[in-house]
Amino acid sequence: MVQLFQGGRELLTDLGRRDYRILTDLAGEFFTVVVEFSWASLAEMEEQRERAFADARFQEWFSEMSELVESGRRELFAVVE
Repeated sequence: MVQLFQGGRELLTDLGRRDYRILTDLAGEFFTVVVEFSWASLAEMEEQRERAFADARFQEWFSEMSELVESGRRELFAVVE
């Protein structure tokens, strides 16, 4: 999964995704991978998501990723400065 996200940086950048961080869990369940993205707004997140899923290259990449996923969830946090 980590290698797939590392290899997908160029594609995600092409689709408007700014830099993101890949985190692996050192203390919890095995094989937990977290990918952290930041957006200026929820509207920006939705626009980038729609653009990505409309792109054939992303669909292929996402399909590869989905084969590696046992479970997942999306969490949305506000950054407190």
